[in-house]
Amino acid sequence: MKTVVYTPFYYFGALLSIFGLLLMIWTRIDRGKDWGFMGDGPGDSLFANGPYKLSRHPYYVGAIFVGIGLYLQLNYFLVILMVPVIFFITHVILKEDTFLESKFGAKYMEYKNKVGIFPWFY
Repeated sequence: MKTVVYTPFYYFGALLSIFGLLLMIWTRIDRGKDWGFMGDGPGDSLFANGPYKLSRHPYYVGAIFVGIGLYLQLNYFLVILMVPVIFFITHVILKEDTFLESKFGAKYMEYKNKVGIFPWFY
């Protein structure tokens, strides 16, 4: 019988995935029924509490953490596959930031200056 040896990458990936999933769930619960995207739904509130105190875009950040974590668990070389995904999500984030700036003006700019995209980074 073959013995499986897990590397530190595996355990770090598991923690990262769990953190990302919890962040996504927390964000979804915090948003309630207001789940609009750049004007296509409710989206009439500027969220700045709950997970939005950690990140301006906690759902996207959680998805990035889940993706990186899963690839680290499968094979840490596969994490390179997240590069195009991160570029795409970055494009969406910049587009959403522009929309929120135009919709909420100074209120969003003040929030943006306080909270970064990734937790603990401005």
